[in-house]
Amino acid sequence: MTLVYKNLNYEHDDLGFYKKEWKVAGSTGNEYDVKYQKGFGWHCNCPGHLYRRNCRHVDTLRAQHEKR
Repeated sequence: MTLVYKNLNYEHDDLGFYKKEWKVAGSTGNEYDVKYQKGFGWHCNCPGHLYRRNCRHVDTLRAQHEKR
């Protein structure tokens, strides 16, 4: 599986939490928002993550994020 994504931003919110957002292309061509916020974890708005709280979009970006 190949994910096409772009990093939208890297910032600290008002409470000082590290936050990052991506736009990710799904396997059917839909575009999903993946977000990571320190203290709150990962979130994706794809159906898989909404129902199972887990998806390949988050898994792939988490693996890339942890390598750094």
